[in-house]
Amino acid sequence: KEVAISTLEGAVSKLSDDNDVLRNELISIRTRRTQATSLSGCLNVVGSGRRKELVVKCKTDLTKQAQFRKSVRIKDDLSVTGGNLMISNGKDFDVLNGKGNLLIGANEVFQNGAHNIVLGSSNIF
Repeated sequence: KEVAISTLEGAVSKLSDDNDVLRNELISIRTRRTQATSLSGCLNVVGSGRRKELVVKCKTDLTKQAQFRKSVRIKDDLSVTGGNLMISNGKDFDVLNGKGNLLIGANEVFQNGAHNIVLGSSNIF
């Protein structure tokens, strides 16, 4: 029983953390200017259990730097105007952790390199 209770407490804690992340991202989006008249028609939480995602279905201008604690999936065009797209592995430049790569035509990286431009699914670095 103690193991089951501990497992449930861990699951509740994880769901609470996920809820906090979604709440903070929603607050962050609400504090930025948008071209939509109302955010209520733009934001939708889809999925269930641990597979929930916040979907933004309106054109949004982020006028301040946006930082997300979890990955963000963009399913439409991404335009950077008057700025740069900066990609980092989150560590020092010489740390090879498989992060900080730009993937073009590939869904994921199975190598430990960092700060690479990956073209196609058969690219090796």
